[in-house]
Amino acid sequence: EPINDCVYLGSLDDYSIFKPWQNKKGSIWLNKLLNNYKIDLIHIFFLEPNILWVNKLPKTLPTIATSRGSDVLIGLRKFIESKKWHHHIIASSYKKALKKCHTIISTSHRQKDFLRTKYDVKQTIEVIRTGMNLKYLLPQSDDKNYIFFSRNMHPLYQHELALDAIELLPKNIQNEYVFIFIDKDSSEKEYVKKITERIDKSDVEIQFLKKLNPIEYFKMLSKSKLVVMTPISDGAPVSGMEALASGAMLVLPDIGYDMDLFEKAFFYKKGDANALTTKIQSALKAKQDLDLSKYKE
Repeated sequence: EPINDCVYLGSLDDYSIFKPWQNKKGSIWLNKLLNNYKIDLIHIFFLEPNILWVNKLPKTLPTIATSRGSDVLIGLRKFIESKKWHHHIIASSYKKALKKCHTIISTSHRQKDFLRTKYDVKQTIEVIRTGMNLKYLLPQSDDKNYIFFSRNMHPLYQHELALDAIELLPKNIQNEYVFIFIDKDSSEKEYVKKITERIDKSDVEIQFLKKLNPIEYFKMLSKSKLVVMTPISDGAPVSGMEALASGAMLVLPDIGYDMDLFEKAFFYKKGDANALTTKIQSALKAKQDLDLSKYKE
């Protein structure tokens, strides 16, 4: 949908600790925009690494920054918990920038708690859920049963674990369901190659699709009996909320999700393929029971 009164001023490279000349150039350009367009508020996406731009802005300029799961729980964590001296310097720069920021928006309570305890953030941190567009979540009929692994191709989402779990499933489930992975055309080419090789060697029916557009994605959700996610770290994934809204069962790792959002999900011990296999079976049984109860009604 069109956005009124919006002016595109160009793009700014991510802040780079290792490219001070790039940061200097970006700082000059950014401050020039502030002066020319009388900008009186900055909203930064995301904390890691771009919150560091705050250190280059006027102290009086109000700044809002939005965090997500991976930039806080992986990116910022590695600096503050590292024993390397240069990581401690980097963590200090982040603390300085966070202190200057007027308000921080996070997508989960876990991010908020981490920033409070590890980076000593004292100002306002609002937990705001990213929204869902549900207009394409319409019932879809299909003669096949689908289990949907809905996250894109990236090592963070450890699809190898999902493939391990699929191979451990009983034969009757392997034969009854089609297993769907997406984002085969991802820029993570080496990772895609690794996953493709695993899929090609499998005797199970696994479809590896290209990246789905929103309509295709929601159609796939609506056809799926079960949605499975295997991230190493996460925030409050919209895709998880969409899965529950679609009527599918949802399986997640036990990595500290906000239970007010995901209390109906099935949780497995992170990194454990056997535990994931067990939870997939439990979720499928629950889905069958739910569908049967609706049929009897």
